[in-house]
Amino acid sequence: MELKVIELSDIEKMQGEHCLIIISNGQMKCVELPSFGTTVIESHCNKVKQVKEEVKQLF
Repeated sequence: MELKVIELSDIEKMQGEHCLIIISNGQMKCVELPSFGTTVIESHCNKVKQVKEEVKQLF
């Protein structure tokens, strides 16, 4: 998972894509959603600190 810096004008180009857009502390970043799994956003003092992808495997 890679967070990419984007601008407002980039959002229109993302039609049909499945992504998460995060705006925090004056920055806007985008990450593609995984095919399956959980995306967790951790914050501290009202700011995003980490974005994690959790994938579990069934046995």
